[in-house]
Amino acid sequence: MVLNSDPRPELSIIIPVYNRTGSLTRCLHSVVTQKCSAGTEILIIDDASTDTGVKEVAQQCQAEYVRVRKARGSAFCKNLGVAASRGEYLLFLDSDAEFIDSNALSAMLNLFSDDTLCGEGGGEAIVDSEQRAKYIFGRILDEATGRSSIDYKSAEEYQEPIEVDYIPTSNCMVRRDVVLRLNGFDDAYPHLGEDMDFGYRVKRLGLKNYVLRESVVLHHFAPDGRRADQLSKGYRTQVRFFMRHCNSSTLRFLLKQEAEIRSSQKAGAKASVHVDPAIAEFEDHYMTAIIKTGASGSLTHSEDIHYSKTFIQAFLWCELHRLGLRQQGSHWVGLSAAGRS
Repeated sequence: MVLNSDPRPELSIIIPVYNRTGSLTRCLHSVVTQKCSAGTEILIIDDASTDTGVKEVAQQCQAEYVRVRKARGSAFCKNLGVAASRGEYLLFLDSDAEFIDSNALSAMLNLFSDDTLCGEGGGEAIVDSEQRAKYIFGRILDEATGRSSIDYKSAEEYQEPIEVDYIPTSNCMVRRDVVLRLNGFDDAYPHLGEDMDFGYRVKRLGLKNYVLRESVVLHHFAPDGRRADQLSKGYRTQVRFFMRHCNSSTLRFLLKQEAEIRSSQKAGAKASVHVDPAIAEFEDHYMTAIIKTGASGSLTHSEDIHYSKTFIQAFLWCELHRLGLRQQGSHWVGLSAAGRS
């Protein structure tokens, strides 16, 4: 990889981080060992970490280090990274992600060069015992409910890039001009979801979001570096997306959808469907690390009540925080002229 200080590097890699020194070290190693000839800069956006090791790791990798004085969340940090960056292409990367293929960055850049309608490129993978991609996936969005699901496909199916609804910003490349056109990420989202919202708006521009085999990362979903109240924030995100982009804005519709899903899960509707143990393990780990709850298919009555209560609280929270529901993108970071000269 060519790390340079030219006024206009081709690629800017933006990594928001909160603590996670160990994960960040592994992530950056997989970045700097990429076989990529494009001029590249790396920006570490520190969301008020209590771990001083983050700055040291950034300096060791010749990355630019930007620290937020007060924690503002991942979406805010991404927007701050956009404002501080210079590249024509921007790669948003999670601090606990790790590239599998050393040609990942080149593959993504080539995708944009070959397809002028490419909006986002990237993706994640589940690996086998030899650390080779076994399943590769992007995300599918249900516009009626604001929920997203994972579209698993075996690695063999990815002979060509496969279009999905959006690419999680655990590993997502996009053109700078597209980011600026959309005014970046909606940084009023409390937890997750800002990448779903962003990818949805990218598609509304008439662009396409692709997962390609060579570009994927192994996303470790590190339990450290995550703040409390994940489940509640996750529901707030879903409700906010629904209020922003869907025709109906009633609580009744979302509660009905929630009740149907819970009823189906408790009835064991998925029990007859064979799921590869690797996928089942990944989903359990995701629920534990991200949502910080047990597997959703084994809810007790008390847990079901907790979910419903949390969901209603999320709606009330969004009603009280209607900031920028009709505004596209950033509320706190000015991106109209972002990028250093």
